[in-house]
Amino acid sequence: MINEYKIPRDKFSSLLFALSNYEQEDFGEAIKNLNDYNKSIRKIYSDIYSVTNISDVHTSIIIVYSEYNDIEEFYKCVRSVCKSNNDKLELIIVNNSVKLIDIKSLVSGFKTSIINLSCNILPSAARNIGSIVASGDWLYFIDDDAEVETECLETLKLNYKRRHAARGLIYPKDPKLTTPKHYNLGSNIVSSELNIEGNLLIRKTLFEAAGGFDPLMFAHEGKDLTRKCKSLVKNNEIIYDPKLIIYHNPSNYEEHSAKKVRNERSERYMAYKKSNNIDIIKCLAIVSVSEKDSFNNILKLIEQENEVSIHFLLLSEDTASILKKVKEYHLLHRVTVLPEAFSDFHIFDRLGYSLLLFMNVNASFNESDIKRASSDSLRYAIIKSISDQDAWITYLNLLNSSSPNELANKAMDMVEVSHNKDKILYKLDRPESPKYRERDDIIVISFYTTDEYYSEKANELKKELNWLGIQHDIQPINIPDNLAWPDICRKKVNYYYTLFSKHRKEFKKVVWIDVDCNLNYLPSFIHDFDVDFMAFRRGFPHSKHLEKNRTRHWEPCFFVFKSSSQVCYDMLKYASDLETEMPTLKATDDYFFEEAWRKFGSALSVFEIPGEMSSRGNKSQFNPVESRSHSVFFKFGDSGNVADYKGKVIQHSVAANTVSTKLIVQKDKKASLPTLINIARTDKKDIFDPVCTFGKGFTENERELVKSLTNYEFSENPILLNWWIRPAPGNMGDWLSPYILSKVAKRSVKYAPPPKAKVISLGSVGKFISDHHTAWGTGISARHTDMNKNARYLAVRGPYTAEAISLSGGTSQEFLGIQLY
Repeated sequence: MINEYKIPRDKFSSLLFALSNYEQEDFGEAIKNLNDYNKSIRKIYSDIYSVTNISDVHTSIIIVYSEYNDIEEFYKCVRSVCKSNNDKLELIIVNNSVKLIDIKSLVSGFKTSIINLSCNILPSAARNIGSIVASGDWLYFIDDDAEVETECLETLKLNYKRRHAARGLIYPKDPKLTTPKHYNLGSNIVSSELNIEGNLLIRKTLFEAAGGFDPLMFAHEGKDLTRKCKSLVKNNEIIYDPKLIIYHNPSNYEEHSAKKVRNERSERYMAYKKSNNIDIIKCLAIVSVSEKDSFNNILKLIEQENEVSIHFLLLSEDTASILKKVKEYHLLHRVTVLPEAFSDFHIFDRLGYSLLLFMNVNASFNESDIKRASSDSLRYAIIKSISDQDAWITYLNLLNSSSPNELANKAMDMVEVSHNKDKILYKLDRPESPKYRERDDIIVISFYTTDEYYSEKANELKKELNWLGIQHDIQPINIPDNLAWPDICRKKVNYYYTLFSKHRKEFKKVVWIDVDCNLNYLPSFIHDFDVDFMAFRRGFPHSKHLEKNRTRHWEPCFFVFKSSSQVCYDMLKYASDLETEMPTLKATDDYFFEEAWRKFGSALSVFEIPGEMSSRGNKSQFNPVESRSHSVFFKFGDSGNVADYKGKVIQHSVAANTVSTKLIVQKDKKASLPTLINIARTDKKDIFDPVCTFGKGFTENERELVKSLTNYEFSENPILLNWWIRPAPGNMGDWLSPYILSKVAKRSVKYAPPPKAKVISLGSVGKFISDHHTAWGTGISARHTDMNKNARYLAVRGPYTAEAISLSGGTSQEFLGIQLY
């Protein structure tokens, strides 16, 4: 199995600038450009996220090919790996070159991924990219002009339970050459630096938590990696292992001279990073505190810091008192204070933390205790307690961001193991509190043929699903060369049934999507609506259009099946069996699914997705942001094969609209938005009911608006607040009003129109303020707006709003922005 991916040169523009700055030893500018690269790294690494998740892999062997090296030596290297019978290995080749390499015949039968970079970004960054697609628990980096000892590949079957990383032994290919001292450290296992980057074995979790190799370094990058790794694990867990053997000739005189220059530059760069406190291992510590608590243990941890820098996130019911105390302890530069109900940990997600610590303020431990616990966390990929204290630690992945909000997810997992679960972050258990987890109740399924077009489409679909946090099972299929497109399509019904059966016990919804289609986002009604089946009607009709008679009912490119529905199971099994029983019938998947629908459709509850929510049913062209605001979530793909085979395969001739079923469609005429708000307030369950929402003519954006609005109404005696909510679903700035007010006041917030509202807050809504209103952080849209002089103004957005109030005869405003304390 061979996966292949290409990354265009423009993805690395910031990194190439950084490398140029580095070579000129403008380290400050180099790091700025590197930071720009790291900001975009999430997208880059998502682009190359593993095309196929390879199962049952222990070690991923990563080779970076450079165009400056002899291609024949590279071929020898690949052959030395592929001669192994170790079925727990995979090979990842990063082509760090503008030249395309043809090695498919060499790796035939070996689990292999090839990444073509289109430019030379030097080995460190290329190795990091190779680690992203790795399926193994261990990463083994070898030079592209080395040859691997067979015994070494057998060693990779072993599980280094007591170790985290190892460098190996090198023998010259040419026995006449002198062996450099650092090539061979003897016949015994000893503690060592990882100073042989071309023969280096490391646990993947450790590599990720350390942030991988510094992309700027082309010398001593292993030494720099060792420094970071030794901040996370014990020194004796990083070793020299003489069983890791490769053959590689040392540098000649000319190469040695160039290497000496690179080494000296790297030493100056590492000194620069050390003196400027750059690229250190960082830990985020989450602590629940009260005014009565002592901060002595926090001070003690800071004073003992040597290798790990800890930033403390203090959660308290009384933020003002805690801030005052923080100032007394002189901790402002190391502490963030937030309300105890805070749960939006995703805002800390990309700030470069390698460790996440969750502790009681009275827990007592030191940096050595942290290192021992983090070592176990990395070894077993778990949350680990620290020295029997009320403290837990886990690692974070600084490289691969295929799963957004990793820090937020792990912080919430820590709540589950914390003894203080009921006290700390109790709001997380409220149904209306946001949980930044992946969609673990929905899985998307599909298949694709391995030709260039469909492989590329599969990559794009997987990339988008990874970004959206949606799990998927999208598999390649091998198709005989003589099989025509209709014969391939009919296999879809077998996949519907097989993958639905495989995943129905683990997921609530199983979603089929044709691999050349894609998603802008996944609307929440897919999760919310409790119906057996959802799909687009044939032709993607708009909800306002009258339905035409069709020979088949549904578009087969997007289906949503309820996993617990026995009727769905029976329908898919029937379609699959029918396809198997009629091998000579010239028909596509449409025919067999339509047959099954006509037999079982009347027993299903069905929601018809409005056609305007697809790119095919909406003629306007939108960018991704506009697509979301217009509820266009489904991107239709068209390979052109349908037109080629039109009239050549069997289709139904009788109208499909004769099936009597519990069908829910969107009404053309809708009730007013206040009606939907009242429906939701009467019974919140109704907002999850397609009959009460789409069935009354409301759109998904309006349903999401009311769903969000009622989330803030979680208790009695709410604050009556007005903010701008139109057009649905509104904009982020206006929705900060209920969010901030509910967090600060620790009270429920209820939306009210201006005449009934008591408070008006963020947004350019100053002209709606009346005598009975309290205004907090309010602004205006035009400088000379007439303002109500009799209202109570706690704070306004800025000087123009303050000026408008004064010109209208009101009191001059001292406070600008929102004053929290």
